[in-house]
Amino acid sequence: MTRDADDGARARVPKKPRVTPVSLQARTLDRLFQDPSKPVQVPEAHMERSVRAPREIMKNVSGSTAGASSGDFHVYKQMREREFDRIQIMEENAERQADYVAQQQKYAQADERKTCKNRARREKKKLAAQRGKLAQKQEHGEDRNVPDQ
Repeated sequence: MTRDADDGARARVPKKPRVTPVSLQARTLDRLFQDPSKPVQVPEAHMERSVRAPREIMKNVSGSTAGASSGDFHVYKQMREREFDRIQIMEENAERQADYVAQQQKYAQADERKTCKNRARREKKKLAAQRGKLAQKQEHGEDRNVPDQ
C-alpha cells in the first residue's frame, strides 16, 4: 500500500480551536442566555485560610526532653509549625482588618469633605435667593419692617 492511498483511507480530524478565557466566558454566557428560566449556579466565595485551633489538652506531653524518644521530635516539630502558621494567619487577618479600617476612614473623610462642600454651596444659593427676594421687595417699595394688614 502506498503512502497516498493510506492518507485517503484515514479520516482527517479537524483541529479544535484554541479556548481562550474570553471565548470560554462568551460560551458560558451564550449557554445562560439560551434558557433564562433556568437558575444560575454561582460558585461559592473563596474561603479564608484558617488553621485548626490549638488543642486545650495535649495527650502526649513529655516532662523533659531527656526522656523523649526519636519520634517525639517530629511531633514537637509539627506542633510548632502549626502554631507558627496559626500566628501568621492571625497577623495577616489583623493587618487586613487594619487596612480595611484605614480605607473606610479615608472614604468617610472624602464623603464628609464632599458633603461640607455641597452644604456650603446650598447655603450660598439659599442666601443669594433671600437677598434676591429682599432686593425685589425693596424695588417694589415694600418695607420689610412694616407688618402686613
